Amino acid sequence: MRLLSVLASGAVLLVANACKAPPTFDEAHQAAIRDSIGVVLEAFLQYSAVGNWDALLGLYADTPDFRWIEDGTIEYGSVDAIRRAIADMPQGTRIVTTHDDVTITPLAPGLAWVSLQFHSMFLQPSGTGFAVSGASTMVMKDGSSGWHIVGGHSSTSRSHGGGE
Repeated sequence: MRLLSVLASGAVLLVANACKAPPTFDEAHQAAIRDSIGVVLEAFLQYSAVGNWDALLGLYADTPDFRWIEDGTIEYGSVDAIRRAIADMPQGTRIVTTHDDVTITPLAPGLAWVSLQFHSMFLQPSGTGFAVSGASTMVMKDGSSGWHIVGGHSSTSRSHGGGE
């Protein structure tokens, strides 16, 4: 009889856990997500402006399914691929970027989609450099060490000729 009581108690606990309400996702929670991601985006701008690449790379989720797409190509299949691209830049290169039209869309607790316009100046210590502008989208996920970019895309602006 005691075993039946223990089994019944276990079944009640299983049902109770299965019926738990999901975490709250009200407007206050969504606003907190937007604020937190805004802080990460600002850190991204600051790190790249001074060439703090290790800190910047820490903002990406270093997971096997990470992908970054640029102009129709999977440009980076891992955070290590981004690390190698940074290592190929001339020592002391900085990237000064501004963001416009930033939209942070919370999708669920701990998950958000970001879209923005960017303008970046790649500045080398020699004084040379170049500019690029475009749009970017990314998915961000909150984990035990904060918000990270789990993947995304950027596309550069192209001028369209001919009377449009």
